[in-house]
Amino acid sequence: LELCFHKADLKYRRRKGSPRFRLKASYISLMESEWKKLHPDKYVDKRILNVIIHTMNLDAMDHIDSINTTMREHTTSTPSVPPHHFVPQQEEIQEVEEESLEFDLQTPPTNGPVKTSSNVTIEEVLQKIDEKGRRSAVWTSEVMRDLLKARDVSKRRKRRIEQDPKLTKTDNLFVEEWKKVRPDMGHMSIWTLNAYVRKFDQFRNKLLEAKQKKAEESHSASASTAYMTGEKRRKRIPIRYFPNSSIPVYDLEVLLGLKAVSKEVKDLIFTRQRAMEAKLKESPKLTLDYLWPQEWTKLQPSALLANQLRNMLWSVERFPSNMERLRVALLRSSSSSDKRNYHYDHYRPILPRRYIFPEDQLLRNPFKFSQRVAFFDQEKRRRMIITHLSLSSESLSSKECGLDIPKVTFEKQFLQSDEQRFPLSDTNDELYWDKYQPKRMKLNGPSHLGTQLAPSYSCDSSGS
Repeated sequence: LELCFHKADLKYRRRKGSPRFRLKASYISLMESEWKKLHPDKYVDKRILNVIIHTMNLDAMDHIDSINTTMREHTTSTPSVPPHHFVPQQEEIQEVEEESLEFDLQTPPTNGPVKTSSNVTIEEVLQKIDEKGRRSAVWTSEVMRDLLKARDVSKRRKRRIEQDPKLTKTDNLFVEEWKKVRPDMGHMSIWTLNAYVRKFDQFRNKLLEAKQKKAEESHSASASTAYMTGEKRRKRIPIRYFPNSSIPVYDLEVLLGLKAVSKEVKDLIFTRQRAMEAKLKESPKLTLDYLWPQEWTKLQPSALLANQLRNMLWSVERFPSNMERLRVALLRSSSSSDKRNYHYDHYRPILPRRYIFPEDQLLRNPFKFSQRVAFFDQEKRRRMIITHLSLSSESLSSKECGLDIPKVTFEKQFLQSDEQRFPLSDTNDELYWDKYQPKRMKLNGPSHLGTQLAPSYSCDSSGS
């Protein structure tokens, strides 16, 4: 059965690009035909094959989950890797939160909840509920703990099930787990359970915002200024910079806890500071342009150059409102060695180039596809036209929508190929090359209506 599964998978991928794919595109029928080739005297039901395919997909997903868990444990247990240095994907973050939630629910701490500067644990929220008083005789902290546990177990079970609309939904799993934990309250509907879970999440977010606001106010009050006695003005402590550079030093723990700053800006500042620390400690001969992209690839899958990273960060720092949000995380020092210095930078702080034409700032995503057309001329020779189209989709912002810029435009060129560039086929077909290239032009109509994708073309009997 496993061999039939792999053979059917290979044949399915090969037939997927054919024009008859929609007529004969049954995965189960391919697997059944492979089974008949191996065992013609044995009959197998299609329902059994469907169960086998579903089981193999679940095993593959469990194997991938175990590999990701091993990688996370190895990354977090290594002492050389700093905190917040490894940023997993969204599903992995949810798994880590669920594992920590399960640990908190099963083994609550005896000496009080462990408070962090950037997160609010489940036990803190439950403790706040107990401090407000038992207003409800039903929804106590113990009942809410069981409700959250049932929700997380149902989500974990749903992720291991294949995304099929015929299978069990998350709400049904939630009710099933709730009946296991609280059999005496199993008559409640899924709407009631979701409503109380939503109230708990809203209360947790409110506590998190209050905690972050209090931490920002205390940090800015203690580290920003020092007051003098009498009627003298307030003395301001200067910002701390890296030696012989113009790059400021941030408190990474406070920076990662700021809610008003996006994740991309945090990653840019975090990777630049890690690159500067590595340059000062381990490799002083290497430049920042060499170390910064290496630190960036550890957090993001896309590889960018140092100049691109610098331009991305400059587009944020050039607005004073953004710097006001980041000012809380800046470290300050009164020593003269930590002052700003432009002279030893490898590249002076030159502002990035401003585009003269607004259409140069459009994001272009290339798409390419081809099409073949065969016909016979008057001399009964078979000829073929290969049409290659290169599209360019342009994403317009709100300010550029009034510029009447077309989304997709084309320029048609007809070139006859020769034997050296495009060799003839075995049937001595003559090839013609029909190419479309994007061309920037301004139309009279509005941009949001779009344009025709390609001009129509026809071929007569002479092949022209």
